[in-house]
Amino acid sequence: MNKKLISAVSLAVVTISFTNVRAEVWFPTGPFALENVGEMSLSKGALFIPCSMSGSGSLNYDSASLTTMVFTGGPLGACGVIEFEGLPYTIKATSATTIEFQNFNAGAFGGAIRCSGNLAASFDQATGLITFTDAALPDVVTPGSDPCIINGTMSTTPQVSYTFP
Repeated sequence: MNKKLISAVSLAVVTISFTNVRAEVWFPTGPFALENVGEMSLSKGALFIPCSMSGSGSLNYDSASLTTMVFTGGPLGACGVIEFEGLPYTIKATSATTIEFQNFNAGAFGGAIRCSGNLAASFDQATGLITFTDAALPDVVTPGSDPCIINGTMSTTPQVSYTFP
């Protein structure tokens, strides 16, 4: 009888342990800010615009999201015409050194340009820096045309990090 009880309890503990496994753990919990370090650039085909980029997000123990995003600057304030739809964007760790902004959706000129998809970036755990290197989003207005490309580095304040299994 005791062996059956011990076996049942052991099975219950193992089952509970597996159901509580998380893909990633973010810290510190709470709000965070993003700001470019140096120049950010946006490009689409021959169009190249240097911009400043800022935003904010929220970290929970088991999830992260980008809640605001703004591009400013550029020649004649060109970066200010970029709009973001569908916020907040889920931030998902894809490895110990990479993250993805899921369903990132940016457009300009009243929707004449609209690029959307999962935006990949590298993440430096030691510094909390997010780096976009030729991060491409497909054009959803004209499929098959040049994608929207983002390059540059952003800092997180407070410094964000995560664990990845």
